[in-house]
Amino acid sequence: MVVLAVAATLLLLVGAARAQSDFPNRPVNLIVPFPPGGARDQAGRSIAQALSKVWKQPMVVNTRAGAGGGVGMTAAAGAPSDGYTLLATHMALLSLPEIDSMFGRKSAFGRSSFAPLALLVADPMVIVVKADAPWKTYQEFVEDARKRPDTITYSSSAPTARRICLSRCLRFRPEAVTEHSLNRTFSHPPRLLSSVTPSRKSRVR
Repeated sequence: MVVLAVAATLLLLVGAARAQSDFPNRPVNLIVPFPPGGARDQAGRSIAQALSKVWKQPMVVNTRAGAGGGVGMTAAAGAPSDGYTLLATHMALLSLPEIDSMFGRKSAFGRSSFAPLALLVADPMVIVVKADAPWKTYQEFVEDARKRPDTITYSSSAPTARRICLSRCLRFRPEAVTEHSLNRTFSHPPRLLSSVTPSRKSRVR
């Protein structure tokens, strides 16, 4: 990757490819490294539909979920650098290689494996709690967490997901919270409402 993207974005990337005046002259493969139905999948399918009309060639959405996006990103990194395999991803492209490095593993891809083409979606995150939770502002949440370290539970998805990375950053600060990885994105709201997990990160729609 040539430029650094801000956290919580969706990027369209491609392996370094040779310029071709007749591009594309066959179907283009768009890898979405996250589960069907989610925000990344929806954005990827929207851009695929639009580009198919512009290019007069099909753009085929290929869902390759797993390992917090790592499965699809690895597949995209190993594809031929001819411009016919694109990757729709977010900041996990940057965080996953760093996580591998932390655990002494060799990453299958890195920033230099791709060239960014476009920023498709800005996707900020917020902390949400139950309506009857004692905190009305983020500052109240932080102050309470400082008074009661490791007693506030944080709900997120896969252990390598960006939300978990943000949670672990908090653990190095006085307002440490306890991680509660569910690994099932759409199970967060029911768990939150049942008070199993009083706080979680969520996207702004």
